[in-house]
Amino acid sequence: MSQLLPDGQWGTTEINVHKSSYTWKIRNFSYAQDGVVYKSPQFTVNPGDGIKWYLDLYINGPADSDLEGNVSLFVNAGISASSCAFDVEYSVAVIDNSGEKCFAKSKKRRLTKTTNYGKIGAFVNRSDLLGDEQLFLDNDTLTLRCDFVVIGDCNSSSFDAAKPDQSWCGLDELLAEERLKTLDAFETCLLSSEAEDESSDVTLRASCGRSLRAHKFVLSSRSPVFRAMFRQKMLEASSSQVEVADMDYQVLRELLRFMYAARVEGLDDDGLVAGLLDAAEKYQVQGLKDVCVEHLRRGLRIDNVIDMLQLCNRYELRELKARVTKLVALYAKDVIATDGFKAIKDTQLLAEIVAIIAIK
Repeated sequence: MSQLLPDGQWGTTEINVHKSSYTWKIRNFSYAQDGVVYKSPQFTVNPGDGIKWYLDLYINGPADSDLEGNVSLFVNAGISASSCAFDVEYSVAVIDNSGEKCFAKSKKRRLTKTTNYGKIGAFVNRSDLLGDEQLFLDNDTLTLRCDFVVIGDCNSSSFDAAKPDQSWCGLDELLAEERLKTLDAFETCLLSSEAEDESSDVTLRASCGRSLRAHKFVLSSRSPVFRAMFRQKMLEASSSQVEVADMDYQVLRELLRFMYAARVEGLDDDGLVAGLLDAAEKYQVQGLKDVCVEHLRRGLRIDNVIDMLQLCNRYELRELKARVTKLVALYAKDVIATDGFKAIKDTQLLAEIVAIIAIK
């Protein structure tokens, strides 16, 4: 088996990339005046840099220009430090009444203190919007969706294989460590309900009724819960089928993928991440839990901080909770304005957030 991590000294370099989206609704759009600049509320793209962004919207630009008769947009970043500079990819689209993006346009620009704005320019003709109000102006409201990718500096770390006491591993290192625990042959195991693998000796049945074939020795080697299940005189130990009634098919599939190949797909689905945390807890697969927590840490934003706090409380994620708590304290006003905060019904959670803000 080939070794994934090199001997001796080695290093990693990570380019800091922050992705974010912002939705802006302009109500009573048909009454918007020519020549007036409409500014959006401020928002953040990377909560850690403290930069406040806003959008400038022009309904009808000057005559004899490419903006005449068009809706145009400018992106502005409130950069205060003269040394602060970064590249940003940004796009804008009109969201129609079915939730689809229309008239999308994107640009890329390097922003600094002196050039802290980016021009989308004319991206849709005003008459096109007013000509199909039912599609684009539901209740006379124009909905814009802006997507941002901010590309920052690089972080580099050096490691020495002779020093076993490394205090922190990134997501890639966690996955590499898990891969070393798994035989290369597992990479080729077919995780499919349609697979007819004569070597498999157990079938796992998800809550929806769909099944996946597996091997007891693999499950036992990766999970102490499965190991105990198959060793004891239980129904599952003598049967070739195990009912996993509390787990949906996709979660079960990714749990097995991780046990066999130390890989996980679909982590952008928040529901899948929560389901995998449940599975990792139930079957004591610590490596899978670590990967999910690292993914959550990297995706922490103001607009999902309430959901993150609930996950931290549910699964006792102390280190991640410390980071979440700090973000709530630093950006209390922004957090309170999120849909997640407004939707809180748990009085205990609400009291916890109020306490965090009060002692900041």
